[in-house]
Amino acid sequence: MINWRNPPFYAALALEPVVCLLSKKAEKPEWMTIKQEWLRKSNFVKLIMDFDKDDITPKVKKYVMDNYLNDETKFDTEKIMKASRAAGPLALWVKSIIIYSDVYHSITPLREELQSLGKEEIELAENAKELDDKIVELEKSIEELKVEYAGLIAKVEAIKNDMKQVKDKVDRSV
Repeated sequence: MINWRNPPFYAALALEPVVCLLSKKAEKPEWMTIKQEWLRKSNFVKLIMDFDKDDITPKVKKYVMDNYLNDETKFDTEKIMKASRAAGPLALWVKSIIIYSDVYHSITPLREELQSLGKEEIELAENAKELDDKIVELEKSIEELKVEYAGLIAKVEAIKNDMKQVKDKVDRSV
């Protein structure tokens, strides 16, 4: 592909959206740019392998969808495979990355809600622990108050007994 002055239509068609995604530019790259700035890079395959699929801008994604993927008669991976064995997998990669991006961005609100619920769960667990500790403390306090109450009732009974004895003594002495 590097040596082609004018590449086969389908080979160029497969490489253009790849370069758009890698460069993060929503514009059709010229073949000379693709050839000189991208295909000649020794790390071209590594750039594709390390591509941050979570960071596709909506503008680039829309451009790739509108100009390449939405027209399945033109962007036909079978025809691209026949035109170039190297470009075919790149076309499949572009399709896969865009599908992944759609799914990724559609579940973003769900991921954010999940993260929020995770934080809320942690806060509620901490509140539950604090409340459990408070319950244990209050139960301990209730037990102590029960013991104190039982002691006071015993004193009241003792005082009542003493009063009765004193009253009986007073009544006998009169």
